[in-house]
Parts: sequence; C-alpha cells; structure tokens
Amino acid sequence: LPLLQPVLCEASYVLLEYVKTAMFMWMFIEGLFLHNMVTVTVFQETSYYRMYRFIGWGCPVLMTSAWAIVMAFYYHPKSKFPRCWSGYNLSSYFWILEGPRFAVILLNFLFLLNIIRVLVIKLRQSHTSEIEQVLKAVRAAVVLLPLLGITNMLFMIEAPLDNVSKFAVWSYSTHFLRSFQGLFIAMLYCFLNGE
Repeated sequence: LPLLQPVLCEASYVLLEYVKTAMFMWMFIEGLFLHNMVTVTVFQETSYYRMYRFIGWGCPVLMTSAWAIVMAFYYHPKSKFPRCWSGYNLSSYFWILEGPRFAVILLNFLFLLNIIRVLVIKLRQSHTSEIEQVLKAVRAAVVLLPLLGITNMLFMIEAPLDNVSKFAVWSYSTHFLRSFQGLFIAMLYCFLNGE
C-alpha cells in the first residue's frame, strides 16, 4: 500500500485538474452560446451540440493528459512523498492548464463586453431614460459575471505569500467565490428570476 500512495496522490491531482479544466471549458461554452444568442440572429443551436460536448469534455482530457505527462517526466518536488506533486500549482508546468483557463476567462470577458454593447444599443432604441438604460446594462453585466467565470480571475492572481493578512483576504475571497459560484448562478437565474 505505501507504494500505491504516491500514484493515488498524483491520480487525485490529475482528476482534480481535469474537473477544474472541464468547468472552465463549460463556462466558455456558456459564454459562446450566450454571445451567439444575443449577437448573431442566425444561430442553429442543435447543430453545435457535438462540438460543445467535445470542447466541454474532450479538450480538458487532452490538456490534462499533456500536463500529467509533463509532470510525470519533469516535475520532481522535494517533499516527504517524493512522487506526489506537492506544490505543483507553483511550478511553471502548471501553465499548461492555467494558460488555456486564463484564455477562456479573457474570451468570456470579451463576450461579456460585446453582449453589453449590444444590450446598450438595443436599450437606446427603446424609449427608456438613459439612467434606466445604464442600470439595466450594469445589472446584466453583474448577473453574467459568475456565469461566465470572470470571478475566477482572482485565482489567477499569485497568492501574496509574504503577508499573512493579505493572504488571508485573498484566500477567503477566492475560495468563497469559487465555492458558492453555483449557488450565485442558481439564485440569479432560477430563484430570483421572474420569468
């Protein structure tokens, strides 16, 4: 059993990173779908489901496999369990996963800006006051932030390990946002939705 422990440890890290990467890919699909629904009038949703499934489940398999292979051959931490990847998220190899995740967040942010632009144009065409138009656009943006994963940008900021109080604020805020992201989305889109 002691020989199996490092392998199980590494396998759990691979599974964890696969699930996190799949979460980011599905957030990208949500952003792409919403962007196309708002900005492109000719969008056939049924023809893209196969591509969505590949992006959502297949791309994370490819990216996580590439990362796991690189980690297995090149990452050798000095720890109590030498084969377990302690501190793997601080290595430069982690950018094999973190780079595409960061790109997904940036793309979703660009989708969000374009959606807001379209909403503002449509609101200007209606006969409401300018303050109401701005409030509607801001409310739409705030509602879309957790759905598109923009709040995960805090995780991409390097943890301030030199200051305990800054690290505490960073740690609590990032873990709170990630842990309750699903609840925020459910509250905004299901429980508080008048439609």
